[in-house]
Amino acid sequence: MPESELQVALLQLVGRTHPILVHFPVALLVVAAISELGGLFKKSSEVSAMARGLVWFALPATFAASFAGWTMSEREPISRVMASTLEWHRWTAVGVLALTFLCVLLRNRTTPFRATLFCGAIGVGVTGHFGGTMSWGEGYLLEPLQTWRSSNTVVHPEVMNQLAGVPSDPEVDEPSGEPAFTLPVELEESQPPKSPEVATETNPSSVKMDFVKDIQPILEAYCVECHGSRKKKGGLRLEPISDAFPEGDEDFWTILPGDGSSSLLVQRMLLPRDDDEAMPPKGDGVPAADIQKIVSWVNDGAHGPGLDQIKRIATQAPDARRLDPLGVPEPTEAQMVLIEKSVAALRERGAVVQSVAQRHFGLEVNLSLLRPAASNQDLLLLRGIEPVLVRLDLSRSAVSDPGLLRMSGFPELRDLRLGGTQLGNAIAPVVQKSPKLSRLNLYGTRCTDDLFVTLSKLKKLERLHIWGSGMTNEAALAFALDRPSLRITGVTQPLPEPVPEVLIAEDTNSVEESSVPAEEPAVVEVDAVDFTSHIKPIFEARCVSCHGPKKKKGGLRLEPIAAAFPEGEEDWWTILPGDAMGSLLMERIKLSDDDDGVMPPRGDLLTKEEIMLIEKWIAQGAKHSG
Repeated sequence: MPESELQVALLQLVGRTHPILVHFPVALLVVAAISELGGLFKKSSEVSAMARGLVWFALPATFAASFAGWTMSEREPISRVMASTLEWHRWTAVGVLALTFLCVLLRNRTTPFRATLFCGAIGVGVTGHFGGTMSWGEGYLLEPLQTWRSSNTVVHPEVMNQLAGVPSDPEVDEPSGEPAFTLPVELEESQPPKSPEVATETNPSSVKMDFVKDIQPILEAYCVECHGSRKKKGGLRLEPISDAFPEGDEDFWTILPGDGSSSLLVQRMLLPRDDDEAMPPKGDGVPAADIQKIVSWVNDGAHGPGLDQIKRIATQAPDARRLDPLGVPEPTEAQMVLIEKSVAALRERGAVVQSVAQRHFGLEVNLSLLRPAASNQDLLLLRGIEPVLVRLDLSRSAVSDPGLLRMSGFPELRDLRLGGTQLGNAIAPVVQKSPKLSRLNLYGTRCTDDLFVTLSKLKKLERLHIWGSGMTNEAALAFALDRPSLRITGVTQPLPEPVPEVLIAEDTNSVEESSVPAEEPAVVEVDAVDFTSHIKPIFEARCVSCHGPKKKKGGLRLEPIAAAFPEGEEDWWTILPGDAMGSLLMERIKLSDDDDGVMPPRGDLLTKEEIMLIEKWIAQGAKHSG
């Protein structure tokens, strides 16, 4: 019998008591083992009896903690990276429960009881270690020792001389006192600087940094836990270091060989520790001396194993380094003051503000996730950021026409998302003052056909989504007639007259022109996808365990499929019929396996064929029985 929403909520509540319950059985079993160990040496029957009494209390406590933990693991999201650790944690906990039960059965048999109890106590430690790994990450237990070892490693002066290229003459005695090799001034241990800023130009007197000896230990201590061979958070991998420079993606490199000050890796390390984007996100920040080493290494060209052929930036041409691939002009000093003020205010409100990509001046702002929803007052926070605003997401916000009309336009805006808002044709002046706009999402808005007059002036418009808006099919098709490169999604069944039809391409929701007579309807380029035979089996195998009759994780239920489209909540649908690109479901299943938001969170990802089927089904209107 399917669980009701109340049952699901109660089970989630039970699961979240796990951190409260788990410490009680741990203490009981450990104390029982210690008392039994004491009784073994003292030959005390009273101490031994204490251990046998404690296991009686430990049994129900262990069962309650295990049940709560198992329930929690079934109903709470877990990173794919930690999925294997979770399985070990769950089953070692079950093993501890079984050993506790055996202790109760064997309490009158001294030797078997002791062996089982000691194994149970060890199992408690192993289970706790897996739980701690999920909370604090891999290697958290030994991290303090590793940090101490790396910071206290002493290298003999002769070895340092060899690394620095200082010739040694065995016949010449070194003068007493200072060794022949001395660290450059900026790398010597000294009082911490008053500000987190470090020099970004290579000091001519400084020693050339060697990646293996100077840089790799820093990355291992502060970075590779999240950006190493096992994880690739944010798409960045620093072990091996060659993975940080993917060929063909130079514009997105986090390290810019030859330009330490513009490298995002350095910029994130320099942020204050209370900044949400500071790296590393946990623990102590990277010391200024170590950041200086990284800057010197990057300025020198970022040489290292496997990096002989990477593209490097000429340090003698700083102006060339400042070019933005999108063509966004570099802000003036006066503009930067306003931009920084605007960014700070937006982030304080909870908005997501970030660079479009490495070496870009352009910024993207997402107000769609704010709670309470973004209002007209929040739009005022955008003032000052207009010269560099490239993407703006106002989806599902509470902004209205009067609020948007107060904006002066966005000269560098390329992507504007207004889906799920109550905005109408009053957005025309703002759109008209955004001449570089190439993508516009009007899903569910009150915009009508009159807006096409303004849109016709946007020469760079490439993508338009009008599903659920007041814009008609006839006007959209007429608008697309003179724009062969424009893609319109959300258009309903084409007209029967011989007019250009909007065909759905196999890989995208492309708009294509074709003159087709009424008696010979156009042939859609892709086969129709049937929900029952094509999509439902995928959902049943990969999705409904978390989004089905028994569970409704994240508020999404895919069985029955009609539950994914609750009436009156269109703004929050995870599947947007006709708009595969804008559907959150598609976004999640396309994420990489090391992303915490990928779906499904455990097990194998969907295959390319399964993703393509779901994408086609949504593009064709997400039709389903009922």
